[in-house]
Amino acid sequence: MVTKPVFYLDDPSVLPRLICRLTHLTDEQQGLDTSVTRVQVGSVEYKFMHELGHSNYDLDIPYKEGTELRPVTPSSSAPASPSSAAPDASQSPEPSDDERVFRYVREGYAKTLEDVWPRYCIKVGEEGREFLVAKPVSSAEELFGRGCNCYIAVDCTTGKLVWLKDSWRPVGERSTPEGEVLKAFADDPKMSVPTLICHGYVKQSGATFHGPT
Repeated sequence: MVTKPVFYLDDPSVLPRLICRLTHLTDEQQGLDTSVTRVQVGSVEYKFMHELGHSNYDLDIPYKEGTELRPVTPSSSAPASPSSAAPDASQSPEPSDDERVFRYVREGYAKTLEDVWPRYCIKVGEEGREFLVAKPVSSAEELFGRGCNCYIAVDCTTGKLVWLKDSWRPVGERSTPEGEVLKAFADDPKMSVPTLICHGYVKQSGATFHGPT
């Protein structure tokens, strides 16, 4: 955010007044996204992210046409999700009939687990569904735009790997959230769109900080 130019010599009090007002703002009012929290090294969530990055012969599916899939008993070879491992977790794991994942997805996720890169837990939607992310797979570098970051994230509810998009809300009031578009076409047999898990805007103190995920 910027203001109109101010000639500082005409009014030297501008800068002190600005600093004074900024110091009276809460972290949330200054732009801190309270829906995102840091995942601490050594925590249950941190360890689970590492475990999920290891290759798994029983669950990894080669990305090749005609590959014969090995039958897998639900949850027989997959690590427990952080929701079920953490005693104070507010969400309960949902039943899953298939824990398998394409091998290239797991390999791509493993590359994001850099020790020097911080990891976060992001709450999405009105229900605050939690997702764990590390280094983004792609990140917008342009000065103008919505600053979109894309992650291979861990759904804490199911323990599965999913695709998560994090972007600033569009300025235009007529813009339809991407999640609403995916939801509208989900049941159309003529369309092939990603499966929507959840989406939503992050609203804080009357402002919105990041958009559909």
